[in-house]
Amino acid sequence: EDNEKPEDIQKPVIKLENEVIDEKVEQIAKAKAGETLVIDMKKADGQVATEVPVEILKSAKGKDVTVVLDMGGYTWSIHGKDIKAENLSAINLEVTLDTQAIAPTLINTLAKGEPTRQLSLTHNGNFGFKASLSICLGSEYEGKFGNLYYHDSTGKLVFMNAGKINKDGNVSLDFSHASDYVVVIDNDRTAEETKDTTMYLQCLLRLADKYPMLNAKIAQSYETKYVTD
Repeated sequence: EDNEKPEDIQKPVIKLENEVIDEKVEQIAKAKAGETLVIDMKKADGQVATEVPVEILKSAKGKDVTVVLDMGGYTWSIHGKDIKAENLSAINLEVTLDTQAIAPTLINTLAKGEPTRQLSLTHNGNFGFKASLSICLGSEYEGKFGNLYYHDSTGKLVFMNAGKINKDGNVSLDFSHASDYVVVIDNDRTAEETKDTTMYLQCLLRLADKYPMLNAKIAQSYETKYVTD
C-alpha cells in the first residue's frame, strides 16, 4: 500500500457548491459528441475546489465528452469513455508539486543529472478512470519530454508514460492511480519498449487495490523495469 500522509488525510477537502455541480451535470447531459466542457474549480470565496463530485463523474461516464477541471495551477482532463469503475465516488484530485517524498538518492540514480520535479496526489489508490494532468514544468524545457515515474510500495520507481513539453512549459501526463511521482525532464522519451511493462504494472495496481491481501505477492511479481537505491 502507498504510505499514508497524516497531514493530507486530516486536511479538509474543498468542494464545489451544490448549485455549480447541478449546473455542470446538466451541461454534460446536454453535451454533443466530442465536446469539451471546462469547469472552473475556483469558488466564489476564492478557494479552489479539488474534489471531483461523483455526480459529474456519473454524468460523464460512457459519453464521448471531455471534462476539463481547471484547478488554477494545473488542470485535469477526463474523457467520459475512460471512466470505467462500477462504483464511482467523489475523489480529491489535489496535486502538490515539488514535494520531497522520494529519496534524493533514488531520484539521482534514475535522472542521471537531468532536471526533475516531484509531485504527490492527496488521494490514495486507484481513480476508477484515466485522467490527464497538465502541469507547468517551465518554458525553458520546451521541446523536451517529461517522463513520469511512479514511486511504488516497495520503494522503486517505475516508468508510466511521457509527454512533450510545449512552448508554455506545460506537459500532459496520464494517471489512473494516486501516489508519489517524479517527472524526469529529458531530451528523449523513455524507451518505447517500456509500454508493455507499464500496462502490466497498471493491471497489478488494480489487483492490489481490489485484493489488498495480495500486495506482497503482487510486488514480488513485478521484477523488471525498476530503479532501486
